[in-house]
Amino acid sequence: MVYPTTSTLVIGSSMVRDLYIPPTPSGPSKVYCFPGAKVRDIQHKLPSILACHAKVDNIIVHVGTNDIRERRSTALRKDFTTLITTLMGTGKRIVISGPLPTYRKGAERWSRLFWLHTWLKPHCASLGIPYVDNFNLFWERPSLLKHDDSCPPGIDPNGKCFLQGNM
Repeated sequence: MVYPTTSTLVIGSSMVRDLYIPPTPSGPSKVYCFPGAKVRDIQHKLPSILACHAKVDNIIVHVGTNDIRERRSTALRKDFTTLITTLMGTGKRIVISGPLPTYRKGAERWSRLFWLHTWLKPHCASLGIPYVDNFNLFWERPSLLKHDDSCPPGIDPNGKCFLQGNM
């Protein structure tokens, strides 16, 4: 199905599930949630998503947390660079939504997410791409994060409000 006009596409992992991005005068927003998605998954899905949205103004991507488990920082940096290059080639306004910190999930996971945040933020700035700093927004606010193993993991309903407001 081809949508006539969409102002904003939000594409990402389960963290974007149930986000509401208000419509703009140029059209409604559409959220594509791919639970468990990694950066390469979004890269592969991007062409078919864009084929359905010929007229889109903004693309917001929130992905990367699921890649952390693989412990391959160099590969993750390369995958993000490829994804960002592809997104820049669309000519659309791009926004990268950064990772959220974890709460009680272990020091290694937190450290790798912090590394991703501290690499991605200046990398996006060097390319002139807006970066949503979720790490600092959610840092030391454990009430915004889920503390159990529920699905989708990560954000409670109040946290969803913060995330969508930050985008």
